[in-house]
Amino acid sequence: MRIPRSELETDSASLEPRIGKRPECFKSTFHEISFVIMATLAMATNSIVTGAMIIVTSSIGRDLDMTQAQITWISAATTLTAGAFQLPLGQLSDLLGRKPFFIVGLVGFSASSLVLGFAQNAFLLNVLAGFLGLFSAAIVPPAAGILGAAYAEPSRRKNWAFACFSAGTPVGFGVGAYEAGSFRGRLRAGLGEFDVLGTALTVFGVGLLTTGLTLGPIDGWKAAHVIAMLIVGFFFLVAFVFWENHCRNPLMPLHIWKDRVFSLLIPISILGIIAMISSNFWLALFLQELQHRSALGVAVELLAQVISAIISNIVAANILHRVNNSLIMAFGAAMYVLANVLLAVQDPHAVYWAFIFPSLLTNVMGLDLQFNVTNMYVMQSLPEHQQSLAAGIFNMFIRLGTTIGLGISTAVYSSVQERVDQSGGDAFQPFKGAFYVSVGFAVLACVFVPFLRVGTQGGAVKRE
Repeated sequence: MRIPRSELETDSASLEPRIGKRPECFKSTFHEISFVIMATLAMATNSIVTGAMIIVTSSIGRDLDMTQAQITWISAATTLTAGAFQLPLGQLSDLLGRKPFFIVGLVGFSASSLVLGFAQNAFLLNVLAGFLGLFSAAIVPPAAGILGAAYAEPSRRKNWAFACFSAGTPVGFGVGAYEAGSFRGRLRAGLGEFDVLGTALTVFGVGLLTTGLTLGPIDGWKAAHVIAMLIVGFFFLVAFVFWENHCRNPLMPLHIWKDRVFSLLIPISILGIIAMISSNFWLALFLQELQHRSALGVAVELLAQVISAIISNIVAANILHRVNNSLIMAFGAAMYVLANVLLAVQDPHAVYWAFIFPSLLTNVMGLDLQFNVTNMYVMQSLPEHQQSLAAGIFNMFIRLGTTIGLGISTAVYSSVQERVDQSGGDAFQPFKGAFYVSVGFAVLACVFVPFLRVGTQGGAVKRE
């Protein structure tokens, strides 16, 4: 039986108070779904880079006869460039147009990935990994900015869109051409508002600081160049904060840090992400070096995280508007602690299902629940014309934090490994030390949780 058009419109209208109205920029539901899928795939580039680096570092190191320092730099080079350029690229995409940046980033990311596969030495591999991080930083802020601008009003519809965005998984997709004339038309006016000095200070500051943290465990913390990088990088960042307080169009509007919820959500989320990414890095090496798994075997075992991510994001989309978000953040923090404790206390000869499998499930559970809460709040902290910048701020801290976490865990691993080599101790001890670093970060995040006060986000849209 054919349903009259008037009845369909009535049914659609009756759903709007409960789930939210479709943004006017979308001509149809199909258009809306297609856009959310593209944004989700853009977010997936982060997972592609992180997952690929974690899984293949050991085998690449063997094939190219790389030292442990060079192996560490495969991941460090990616996170270093991504963290350093996240803020300026976020502001530029807001000023010059998010769509051109999004498409150029996709093309650059694809090209870098292709060329990276042909690298035949450690130096070229690490340089190309840096370009991969750079283009990854160019993709996520404009994608998140478009998403945040489209779903400006809190609603259950927005919760679902952002949950899909957070649950991005690595799949291929094609990119179209963009209008160069439109980009050129915005270029002069946009660059006039771009924070050039802030960009220089943050790029050099983040770059020198994270490079020093990465080289410290390798060249020694007392090495002159390491000390110089740490000191100069620190003062560049201090100068950056001072300048941002006086700049007319700052890269990082400092007023957002006056929001207590924002200033607590960021460290809670970042510390948890540091714990997870660091433990994943050492878990992959442990599986390959001590349990002699192949890269493919490690990838298969890490698929448990994909299953957990899908379930966690579905749950998040359905509870953000119903459950106090402070409780969600607390639960996520507890999951991070549980996951990393399981890895630290595991029997290295135990079966996969005893320690590693539950750790993978709970680690991702903590990540996705906290990411949904934090991402929603961060995007609402800045106006529509700065949505890409908002995403850049969050992602910069993720990349910078990840680099710092890997630097600290590498220092612990190297220190314990040196003692094991001298005394002939248990080969698992260096990995155990690195896992306990992740436990420390996860526990530190819990310290901030009791002070957090954030209610529900999204929910039913009330009619005027």
